[in-house]
Amino acid sequence: MLAAALALLLAQTCPGYGSGADGPLNVSSGTVQVNQAFALAVSAPAGQTQVTLETGATVAKLGPGTLVFLHQTQAVTADGLGAPGPFSITGLGVGRYEFARVTAVAGQTLTLEAPLEQTFAAPGAQLLTVPQHSTITVSGAGSGSGSGSLGGESVNLGPPAAVD
Repeated sequence: MLAAALALLLAQTCPGYGSGADGPLNVSSGTVQVNQAFALAVSAPAGQTQVTLETGATVAKLGPGTLVFLHQTQAVTADGLGAPGPFSITGLGVGRYEFARVTAVAGQTLTLEAPLEQTFAAPGAQLLTVPQHSTITVSGAGSGSGSGSLGGESVNLGPPAAVD
């Protein structure tokens, strides 16, 4: 009984454990879209509790309680624009990420439960929904999807995946 209560408490308070609310995920073949990906329309500085998504993004599945993953996927710099590389991306924040929970949606603007700890610069930052599966099983040759500038990564909270 205590173990079940602790597991429920962890699932509600620690996103790293996931809640299992999205049920099982079984991938056997074809392309599976695990996350919805959205580009940020404007930069979201650290300390801010709102992020604005690109115009036209379908935010119907985003609502209070949705767990999201913000990721600085790309960075734009004018240094050497059009010139052959190499280029330094040090200090541009590429690879920066954090989890957040949505509390409200108004048009293309999401309000987050807590202020952002890091800055996410647009263009180049994206927000992904994070499903919380109870089990994950991959058997066969499934694949993910992405456009080259949006998506192309998968974030999921749940137990370790079983791969057949």
